[in-house]
Amino acid sequence: MTWPKIPWNKGKKFPYKPKIKLKGKIPWNKGKRNYYSKSARKRIGKGGKLRMGKNNGNYNGKRWKAPNGYVYIIVKGSRRPEHRIIIENILGRKLKKYKEIVHHKNHIKHDNRIKNLQMLTIGEHNKVHPRTK
Repeated sequence: MTWPKIPWNKGKKFPYKPKIKLKGKIPWNKGKRNYYSKSARKRIGKGGKLRMGKNNGNYNGKRWKAPNGYVYIIVKGSRRPEHRIIIENILGRKLKKYKEIVHHKNHIKHDNRIKNLQMLTIGEHNKVHPRTK
């Protein structure tokens, strides 16, 4: 007598991913020496909390200076340059993408005072910053 072969995924959607809920369960490596990854261990403070977001000492809300020199703000969940938001509030409308550029008159990228910002078209901006070969 031979048993009928039943496919392993019979009655399951392919590809099968088991739905495991870990809420309230202790991870298998809790209490072990390397419970957190190396990158996570660097962010853990003395209190045992990850120093991310509001727990980070450098957290100042939703505004920060990026490595490229511009100041960014989170607006409705998306990252936007602060100088563009300031000009949009003055004009009362959104800037046209790829047509209107905000220029910093003193060439300091994080100086977002109203008197330092100027809206230019791409052609006008190329005259201010000519490309040299």
